[in-house]
Amino acid sequence: MTKLYENISSDVFEKQKTITYKQYRNENRYKYKEKAHFFKTHTIEKKESYQVVGYLKTENKKMTGDRIILFPDSKREFPVINKKPKFYQTIGYIQVGKTEYIAVIRKSYLIFILILLLLLMLLWILFGKHIKTPVIDDSIGDIINSSEPDMNGTITFPGFDSVYDLGKDDYLYMTNPKENDVYFEYSIVNADNNTEVYKSDMVPPDKSLPVKLYELLGSGTSNIKICINTYDIDTMQSYTPFIYNNIKVSIQ
Repeated sequence: MTKLYENISSDVFEKQKTITYKQYRNENRYKYKEKAHFFKTHTIEKKESYQVVGYLKTENKKMTGDRIILFPDSKREFPVINKKPKFYQTIGYIQVGKTEYIAVIRKSYLIFILILLLLLMLLWILFGKHIKTPVIDDSIGDIINSSEPDMNGTITFPGFDSVYDLGKDDYLYMTNPKENDVYFEYSIVNADNNTEVYKSDMVPPDKSLPVKLYELLGSGTSNIKICINTYDIDTMQSYTPFIYNNIKVSIQ
């Protein structure tokens, strides 16, 4: 095969003659595969022997390169570099001799996608694992009874009495008033020994969770405190807990 190109030694490219491969490919007079002698990557790379004598960027607005080559059939010059840059991939080859080829290269965005995915994974590890996923107890129902509610900023909390006389089968209801736009998470602490005896799943607004205190405290008189953790429904951001102290419970 005759040589299809000529190396031109010149430090200054004549921009009216020098074009990128993408421009050359898109010209109507020179078809992509016919005049450019373009071959797909797998077609060349499966050959036993071939030699890459330069690299041609699909886009090269500054027309920079180590040398320029001229295809006689196009009478146009192409800036060619001798070394393949990082983060570029080969998309095809132009045959310029019997076994010589110019590799057509373009930027590979795969590495940037991988870096982005790694950053997202890192952000998830740092912050995402702290986001609570709401778990709602199956026993939650509509609000049955509640004492007068308490207000704390924009959140309404259910009121609790300071003294309860309960039977073994009686329930104390953990409610979330319908005015709220937060989840409630209840915990009950036996204040006599400072032991947490109960922790609920998330209670949505306008719902109530029955708790049988006999199963937690047994018979007799106990002092408890009820702590309510609150979480934004959309973001699961937590707010300052609301605590009811010094609740006396007698169970017969």
